Amino acid sequence: MSAFSTAVFVKKLGELNNTTPSIQTLSLWLIHHRKHASTIVQTWKKEVLRAPSKKKLTMMYLANDVIQNSKKKGTEFNLAFAPELPSVYRHLGGTSLDEKTESGVVRLLNVWQERGVFTSLQISGFRTAFETGSKSPSMSPAISPNMSPDGLFKEPPPKKKKLPAKSPLAEEPKKPEAGGKPPDGPPPPREHDGQKSQDQPDQKKHHEHKKHHEERKRHEERRKSSEERRKSSEDRKKPEVKEVEVEGHKEVHVMLSPHSPVRDPPEPSELITALQDLENSASSDAATREKISSLPPEVSDTNLLARLQDRTSGQRLLAQVTEAVDMLTDYNGRLAGEMDERKRVTRLLQDFTQSQKDLLAQAERTLEEYREKLQKVYLVREELKSHIQNLPDISKLPNVTGGFAPLPSAGDLFS
Repeated sequence: MSAFSTAVFVKKLGELNNTTPSIQTLSLWLIHHRKHASTIVQTWKKEVLRAPSKKKLTMMYLANDVIQNSKKKGTEFNLAFAPELPSVYRHLGGTSLDEKTESGVVRLLNVWQERGVFTSLQISGFRTAFETGSKSPSMSPAISPNMSPDGLFKEPPPKKKKLPAKSPLAEEPKKPEAGGKPPDGPPPPREHDGQKSQDQPDQKKHHEHKKHHEERKRHEERRKSSEERRKSSEDRKKPEVKEVEVEGHKEVHVMLSPHSPVRDPPEPSELITALQDLENSASSDAATREKISSLPPEVSDTNLLARLQDRTSGQRLLAQVTEAVDMLTDYNGRLAGEMDERKRVTRLLQDFTQSQKDLLAQAERTLEEYREKLQKVYLVREELKSHIQNLPDISKLPNVTGGFAPLPSAGDLFS
């Protein structure tokens, strides 16, 4: 799979057409390079704004395929597309689109809302941007207090808690210093302190109740959003079949790729490096294995401890056992790390194999489609040859004007 660059992406967008293999192939390539999601979305937006009206719907179908199929691997594209779609829909609303293109871009909003791709507030922002663009394409829509500059509705800011005004009468009187005079002014009345101590618990309870209510509301919204995402993932398992018109012919296309690897497939260079690292793993360390095999039997057999006759030999054996324990502990740790690394490489190979199978399947579908088109071209060529052979040869026709006088000119007619 080729490396990502903006120039390559722009070239692929120029070659994009409204067919399933074309959309799915480019979508899989973009998902593979999802670490460049921000650059991809910015380039996509720029190309949509200057694309011809007939190609704008194809570009939106590409965005739809990328957004939905990339959710299994992360939210990079969802987060990157969300702030850019309002301006794109505002542009589409201000562009003269045919009925098919307009209904297609509006239908995407319904699909995203049904499948929980974006939140209801975001979908409302997209619709508002599209409707505002269709009413006044030359003017930017008015921004309401609950709408961010990019057209997305945002949550209203939390209300600040109003603290009760602190009465000067409720302040604690200063204590007179020893041997000094009491402070000037009458002492504050005690009934205010009692009233304040009664009001504070009530206000505190009110704020706590309000806070619990808001937390329950947010929890309910998160639960509903989770259910919508679960239903969306179940719906995405079924490919969406559409009948689209390509070059004047109606064809049945699957708009979304039904199969995609669960994890991001690795780059070939990353996979090669991981396989090369396994060549220097612990299991291939012959020197360490030879040291372990050459250890004396006394370090691993407790029955041989009875042969010890003095303290010096015991201390010598203790040093050998300690050295063996350190060496085996280190080697076992390296073997455990090798097992984890081999498991990781196995997952990388599985992901890489699955991605290659997906690319192969799409290439086979594309090849089959163009083979069918080639057969149609062959038939047209044969019919054209047969038609040309049945046409008369004008050079072999008899000269029917040889025995007749030439026609008079215009000057002869009016003379």
